[in-house]
Amino acid sequence: MVNIKGHEDISHPWGVLDLTPYLIAAEASISPLQLLSDAPPSAVYHSPDWDFDHVLYLCDRSNTYLVVVVASGVGLIHGHFVLDLSTA
Repeated sequence: MVNIKGHEDISHPWGVLDLTPYLIAAEASISPLQLLSDAPPSAVYHSPDWDFDHVLYLCDRSNTYLVVVVASGVGLIHGHFVLDLSTA
């Protein structure tokens, strides 16, 4: 996987998917965690072999992220999971 944060326009010249509506809905499923208000993604990783993007948003707990999985070629959200690096 390659971190493309800040270079999305090069990796995805056709544009990127607006994840805001999905983030609002997903936040309820990660309670008691919360996303940091109006924070941009912490990282965007692209997997060229599978054409998936993993978009990481920082939560209100240290080293914890909401990861949204997007099929970048078709702009389809496959789901999300919580990544807690403090227990890894």
